[in-house]
Amino acid sequence: MAKVNSDTSPLIITSHPDVAKCIARYPAWVQEKLARLRSLILTVAEETEGISQLEETLKWGEPSYLVKKGSTLRIDWQPAQPAQNAMYVK
Repeated sequence: MAKVNSDTSPLIITSHPDVAKCIARYPAWVQEKLARLRSLILTVAEETEGISQLEETLKWGEPSYLVKKGSTLRIDWQPAQPAQNAMYVK
C-alpha cells in the first residue's frame, strides 16, 4: 500500500495498488470519470473536520474509500450500463 500525503493537507491516504489496476481495466473515458469522482471524494475528506486518514482499497472488486467514522464509499462502472458510473454509499 502506498501512502500519499501532500504538504498542504493533513489527510493521510493509504492506497492499495490493486485500485489503480482495477481502474486501468476500464475504457479511458470511464477512467476520467472515475478520476473525477475520486478527486471529489478526496476533496471532501480533506475539508471534513475529524478526517485525518482515508484508506483507498477494493471492496467487492470496486474502488472503495474508508474512514474511521463514516460510511464506506464505492465507485464503479459496468459495461451493461455504459452511460452510467456509480457511487455507492451505505
